[in-house]
Amino acid sequence: MILLVFLILLFSNNSVAGDRLDQLLSHHSHHCGESLHRPTKSSIDAWIFDENHATNLESKFDFVLNNLDSLNDCVGEDNDGKVVGRIVGGSDTKRFEFPWQVSLRKFSSKQQRWYHACGGVIIDSEWILTVAHCAMKTQDPEQYRIRIGEHDYSVDEGTELDLNVSKIIIHKDFNLQTIDSDICLMKVSSKIDFSTSSKIRPICLRNDFERNNRALKTSPNNKLICISTGWGQMMHHGKFPRLMQKVCVDLIDQDQCREVYKTVINVTDRMICSGRNGKGTCQGDSGGPLQCMSKMIASSTSSSSWNNHLAMEQNRWSLYGLTSYGIGCAYNQFPSVAANISALRDWIADHLIASKRNDGLL
Repeated sequence: MILLVFLILLFSNNSVAGDRLDQLLSHHSHHCGESLHRPTKSSIDAWIFDENHATNLESKFDFVLNNLDSLNDCVGEDNDGKVVGRIVGGSDTKRFEFPWQVSLRKFSSKQQRWYHACGGVIIDSEWILTVAHCAMKTQDPEQYRIRIGEHDYSVDEGTELDLNVSKIIIHKDFNLQTIDSDICLMKVSSKIDFSTSSKIRPICLRNDFERNNRALKTSPNNKLICISTGWGQMMHHGKFPRLMQKVCVDLIDQDQCREVYKTVINVTDRMICSGRNGKGTCQGDSGGPLQCMSKMIASSTSSSSWNNHLAMEQNRWSLYGLTSYGIGCAYNQFPSVAANISALRDWIADHLIASKRNDGLL
């Protein structure tokens, strides 16, 4: 009877994508978005670089992290006094600070070795999210590996584990000209261990981004901290960092982002913008996560459901976007653009359900 009720709820026509996806991932929800380290107060500025003479997809839409002077906090106030996230400087991540970040690796036949091509993020014990353009060159699963537990590329820390890919699902509406629906699911061949000893965690998938984001912006008791992570180059044609880098970013109003890009590309609802202020950029980490956390900055005795909801989410990271594209190196007028996870939850849920059906689990 319990299973029957679950299936009815899961596939009900009245069920929204968030409900279905939350139910599908509920067995990991108690430890999703958990970091071994609290957020630090300095970070790296990040933008996307669109290389005019790119010969492959990875260089065309890669993500870059540039060092900036460190300031005291990753969160500040805008000119109107509203609380917003702000890029303020650069730093290395700590080990397992973002334990859902993965390195998507490809095999180089010329060099006869596996190399880091893009970023990605763990959402389930069997599923990784990345961007579609990172998998367009070939969709043969044998050409990819997922590395989890990576932090310092210069040494073997004993925490890294390479997993084979068994299935690749690219959004059917992805288009290289519009860069719309830039999302891809990759299934790994063996389940990822989320036990305490493994120190690997999935990220939470935020439900109802627009409503939650409005609540955070208007609440005097909360700040929204957003960070992107990856191993991108430190400057255009520069060196890659040894350690995974992190970057604090502002979420940019959708209408404002559309206005900025209107002569270049159409910013759709399946995209989310972040960054700004010309903080640096170049090649490196397409597919990496744009993750956000609500941070309570004042205790509240209000019984508001929103205050209760946000208090529960304190110190948990949720996936808001996957790094997708942008224009220029340190062009301060163009924010970076990511695939908007909230708008793509239906697609994610549909394919997870279909996969479970094929495996005889539903």
